Amino acid sequence: MTSALTPAHSDHELTEIPADGLCPASPQPNVKVLGIDNGRLYFYSETPGGTRDYLPEGACAIYGAILDASVAKYGKAGERKGNTWDADRDHLSLLIQSPTLGLQYRLLIPAHASQVSYRTLLGHLVTLDLRATAVKLEAKPGNTHGVTIFNVYLDPVGLPQNQVKGNWIGPSTADLQIAVDACRRSLDLPPQFPEWVTPASPIPSQPSTCSDY
Repeated sequence: MTSALTPAHSDHELTEIPADGLCPASPQPNVKVLGIDNGRLYFYSETPGGTRDYLPEGACAIYGAILDASVAKYGKAGERKGNTWDADRDHLSLLIQSPTLGLQYRLLIPAHASQVSYRTLLGHLVTLDLRATAVKLEAKPGNTHGVTIFNVYLDPVGLPQNQVKGNWIGPSTADLQIAVDACRRSLDLPPQFPEWVTPASPIPSQPSTCSDY
């Protein structure tokens, strides 16, 4: 007869528990890097020299919870058609947790020449409590060739009644840094640019008009 004190687990099952009693660390998330190009989002190639993987036209959007916002240096120096650019240019960098467990997005938006793209996006994001809501970030072509603007929604579908209405931020480096730190403050993250921290920390902004795009 089996005793009531007989262990419920086999010796094999017990050996699978680490000696220190701690659970193994969670696997690192898979981070997909996205960029923008003329109103569209694309995934960076995972191999050097690879091609861009564009999201379908009409569906250039990602949805998730923003985990981090910062200004990051990114890019290589280059030249094309007589135009040159430096390496390590300022980019707005957003880390976003997707609805899929273990999948995150790193959205990189050029922010070194007062581009409309980051100014429209930050103008919406600074109005939100980013800890409390997930967002849909939708990239769209502006009226000027090559310009990308962003719409932000508080649902994955992008219902008109859930669109965020914010003014895009000003064009200076200070405007960029103050807005990024406002997002970081909303996420309970320390400031990246503490020199701009004030009791009020106002966000310089300006109204958006179609002619500006």
